[in-house]
Amino acid sequence: MPNDAADVTDTPGNSTAMKDENGRGVIRLHDKTTHGGEVITASDDMNAMGIPIALEGDMTWCPQCKGQFRIVPENSTRTHHGKAVAFHNDPTECGARLISSL
Repeated sequence: MPNDAADVTDTPGNSTAMKDENGRGVIRLHDKTTHGGEVITASDDMNAMGIPIALEGDMTWCPQCKGQFRIVPENSTRTHHGKAVAFHNDPTECGARLISSL
């Protein structure tokens, strides 16, 4: 079962842990995808190194699939406000994989 706010601080302006227990970097606003796209929405009250982190349901833009697609994290053990935190190699609805800049 995913860990809630104990692992990801809910306090505005605080930074979350930048990697999960498997060493995957957290996904942040403007991180890229394997389809050449990028993360276009992210949390408004959680960041890593000053950049908002992406959560389950946040959006990506995919130039290959020509549209906006939700992030659908796999096996995330961290949540924020009940949504899974996205990490490196998590998928989007179009099948692209997220690439962490950390």
